[in-house]
Amino acid sequence: MIEPSRQIRTIPVEPVAALRGLAERPDPYQLLRPPRRAHARRWCTCWGHWHPSETARAQPAIAYAQSMRVIALVGAASVALVMAAPAPASAAGGDAAATQAYLSASYALGRAAKAKEGAAQAALDGLLASVRAECPNVAAESPQDTDSEQLSNELVGAMIIAGTAPDRQAIARYARAVSSLHWSNGALTRSVKTFAGQLSALSTMAPPNLCGDVRNWVASGYRSLPTTTVQFDERYKAVNVPIGQLPVGLARFETPAQRGVVQKILQLEQDEADFEARAVNTYGQIMNAMVLQP
Repeated sequence: MIEPSRQIRTIPVEPVAALRGLAERPDPYQLLRPPRRAHARRWCTCWGHWHPSETARAQPAIAYAQSMRVIALVGAASVALVMAAPAPASAAGGDAAATQAYLSASYALGRAAKAKEGAAQAALDGLLASVRAECPNVAAESPQDTDSEQLSNELVGAMIIAGTAPDRQAIARYARAVSSLHWSNGALTRSVKTFAGQLSALSTMAPPNLCGDVRNWVASGYRSLPTTTVQFDERYKAVNVPIGQLPVGLARFETPAQRGVVQKILQLEQDEADFEARAVNTYGQIMNAMVLQP
């Protein structure tokens, strides 16, 4: 039991950041979900307000950063240059068909995810309820260190898996539709195939035993992080992608007639990002329920 006099630091739960981590942590609190990759288009530049320099530093205890991956600017620029190479005229017909198929599949996925937002929120609420019932205050005496960071990363992964589960069938349909598409630009073809594979793997990942892993860490006297946590974090990090992505390289193959559906897809991606931003509220509540320090 926690003594009334014990001061427990809790995480404010204002829903102001996205639910996945950036590649680097310039300060202790940051976004939980990485921004869409450098080669994916964004709906608007207003997404910049989620950057830690403007959000986390303005409200320094709003969200914890999960370490994901580094996207080098030079590498991203190289990908963009490769994708910009002109396609042979003989490939134009195949490129047009692949582009139309990709846009159709992306739009269908975005609409399905939007329709399942209520189910996704219910899944997150269920995760919070299970933690409150199964392991309240489990980490009340724990330190804040690299082990607690990895357990926090495990929670983020558990939340993403729970929130993605209602979209599993839609993701499977999307992956089947786009995985075999080919463009004259090899970089674009590989990008689409890789993304579809990662999203499929994410949607079928088994959730971790969060309470059990935190208990095992506590039982070790905070000296030994469970191997299940380390293994889960590595698997999750390798497939941590958002639902839906329009690669920059696709734009050169789009026609004026497709601009309307492209804008609809980008809006749906923005809606999904906004949903994940609000999920930071649940993240803070779960961390506070366990009294786990990020």
